[in-house]
Amino acid sequence: MEFRQIRYALAVGRDRSFTRAAARLNVSQSAISEQVKQLEARLGFSLFRRTGRGVEVTDAGRSYLAEAQRVASDLMNLADVARRLKGRDLETITFGMGSGMAPLIVPALFARSELSPRQPRLHIRTAPTRVVFSELFEERLDAAFAVNAEAERIPAGLVSERLGEVEMVLAVPRNHRLTKLREPVDLARVFDEPLIMSELGIGYGQILSDLFDGLGLRPNLLSVVDNIETQLVIVRSGAGVAFVPAEAAALDAECGTVACVRVTPPPVFDLGFYRRRQPLSRTKEAAMKRIPDLVRQHMMRG
Repeated sequence: MEFRQIRYALAVGRDRSFTRAAARLNVSQSAISEQVKQLEARLGFSLFRRTGRGVEVTDAGRSYLAEAQRVASDLMNLADVARRLKGRDLETITFGMGSGMAPLIVPALFARSELSPRQPRLHIRTAPTRVVFSELFEERLDAAFAVNAEAERIPAGLVSERLGEVEMVLAVPRNHRLTKLREPVDLARVFDEPLIMSELGIGYGQILSDLFDGLGLRPNLLSVVDNIETQLVIVRSGAGVAFVPAEAAALDAECGTVACVRVTPPPVFDLGFYRRRQPLSRTKEAAMKRIPDLVRQHMMRG
């Protein structure tokens, strides 16, 4: 059974016509008819029923062509992957990062002066903190940027390097009453606001829970989501407020879709660079030693 035969049969099934399929594929009608006939002989059943009005797909043909379409799509995807990789021997470093961290990290990773044709290619996966740790442990990631977490919440075998401290701000609807205050707002004035939190028990959620617990406050929890983008969408709708990294809300604040309010005591977290203990290739190791410094320098400039 040849892939060409399957491709021809799919074209006939889609167009319900040998003539139109031949025109689409730029081959003769007789060639398509012969190849489909050979395929049907190999299968032992008919895919099409010829009628005076054209071509109808048989019940068996409908089931077969549906599965054939899935397989053909997979094969085409593999062909695309092969074309992209052909002639490229660059190594790839796959990073994970928590939601909302791109403004902190991406400018440092892709600064023009730091890019080089000989550097490993960078792939980035954004996911909730728990997922980032899990995929790093399962070796689907080479390294990750995440909120520094307590040791018992991190899979065994991972090591971390502190990059710096990041302040969180309170994102509120642009006409919120707190925007009229010039001084940082006491956290005690915020706890009764409808709060959208992220990742309870780890990451940003752990930072805020510890902060509220330390002050003996119980926040008015409106919703729990797993990414900063959704938090900001809810804030823009006017339904609630959310603590997010200052850089993550900077563009929304600049566009006027939300307002950012500083709080005292300020919620802060340590940004960490995580990786497995096992060494990587020489090229990757050289990049992995350099990248934390680039991010740290970018944070200091910011």
